[in-house]
Amino acid sequence: MYDVIIVGGGASGLMAAVNSTGNIAIVEKNDILGKKILATGNGRCNLSNLECCYESDFGNEILSLFDVEKTLDFFKKMGIETVSEKSRLYPMSLEAKSIREILEEKALAKSEIIRGAVKELEQLDTGFKLIIETGSKNSDKNRKGNNINRLDKKTKDYEQLNNSDKNIRESGSNITSVYSKAVIFATGGKAGPQYGLTGEGFRILKNLGHTIKKPIPALVPLVSKSPFLRDIAGVRVNGRISLIKNDVEIATEKGQIQFNNDSISGICTFDLSRHVRDIKENRYRVRMDFLDFPSFNEKENVKKFLHKRANNVIFDKNFLRGILPEKLGQALICTALKNIYGIEYNGFDGAENIENQVDKKAVIEELARIVKSFEIEISGTKGWRDAQVTDGGICEEEIDRNTLESKLVKGLFLAGEVIDITGRCGGYNLQWAFSSGALAGESAGRYAENK
Repeated sequence: MYDVIIVGGGASGLMAAVNSTGNIAIVEKNDILGKKILATGNGRCNLSNLECCYESDFGNEILSLFDVEKTLDFFKKMGIETVSEKSRLYPMSLEAKSIREILEEKALAKSEIIRGAVKELEQLDTGFKLIIETGSKNSDKNRKGNNINRLDKKTKDYEQLNNSDKNIRESGSNITSVYSKAVIFATGGKAGPQYGLTGEGFRILKNLGHTIKKPIPALVPLVSKSPFLRDIAGVRVNGRISLIKNDVEIATEKGQIQFNNDSISGICTFDLSRHVRDIKENRYRVRMDFLDFPSFNEKENVKKFLHKRANNVIFDKNFLRGILPEKLGQALICTALKNIYGIEYNGFDGAENIENQVDKKAVIEELARIVKSFEIEISGTKGWRDAQVTDGGICEEEIDRNTLESKLVKGLFLAGEVIDITGRCGGYNLQWAFSSGALAGESAGRYAENK
């Protein structure tokens, strides 16, 4: 029987292994450990943030036990130097593989790897029985016949386990039973199925009695059917973006807003996406301020500025050139004309100079309004493949905040994205993986030792 089995070899699972004690195994279905780490920070691994905190007191308490300073010290002792960009922290190499490889190396020094996918978890008087499917697509190359392959932590070679192994019991053609005193569930959420994430852990934990807040894609582009987006696709602009739910502003962010054919993205937009839930029951829209500067803090200031500008600049489709990106400026002027005259929005179509064709004062006033408060209806978010993290998961009320042990299942510990904690873009979620993984690993090792 193992002392500790960690289900999931991602960031939180690897951190749990490094910080745990006893006879440890990691169950992982992917061909490599920490696969999703390679995609973080656009391949550079934004591992933490100097301003890291969470909206939940529960999350902040866990962070206080293994905070940013302890995380940086942890990696520094393993030879990883870090650099900061504003408050975001990266390995000095600016390569995510530096973090993945050092975590794998340290985890393998203490743990065995069992290639497979946990299908069920059963609590016993002596601990736990894990039912593992060993014939999954990602683990076939590590399997021989009907036996599971285990990565030996000393030789780093796979050895075939048979029915006589003290920890492994064969119970079917591709099904193996594994036993442990304590279990850490670090299975992640559903974000990133291309990295092997399926949300299967939620099903298993729900069967054990845990409450699951509905998982939704988070830190993901917002989708819209607005034709406005097609004309400004590819545009990036700094500004303020607010999320409106049923006519009430519920969140606002500042930063670079990026427009695509059918969606809005950028870090500030990703941070808003965490609040988009139950799209069929609620109406969402975003409101954008494209001139979020102190001198333009009020619409009246913008109006005065544009009227003064009209005395020196030709009032045509390029009236906002030098202020906003060209395509965005043209589209906003077109929208102002449509709002006033009811002209169907279809671009300029050769109407190069509109100065003598419209009420310039009225158009400028409408332009000032929409430049400071442009709204687009939101029809949802992109899906799991585009999401960076999962919002939702195991409710924090069912977890001991001092150990991350389940309050419902003694000896079961939880870490990482499987818990309902979602951080902002910028290293907050990897920090959560490290903080929760370290605490769960330490707590599970201590539990097994005393059992």
